[in-house]
Amino acid sequence: MILSCAFGAGLTSAAALIKWGDRVTPINESDAELPPCDKTGIELVSKAVKHFCG
Repeated sequence: MILSCAFGAGLTSAAALIKWGDRVTPINESDAELPPCDKTGIELVSKAVKHFCG
């Protein structure tokens, strides 16, 4: 079980309780593809981190 919560700048808040485990039967399959990207995850979020954390 994963409990996740978030709080925004105003009165915004959210929470989710996720049960993580093996899925016996897939719900559906997708043919969606992500566009090519040569950046790491850190590089993708660094601009936002610098903006909010200085």
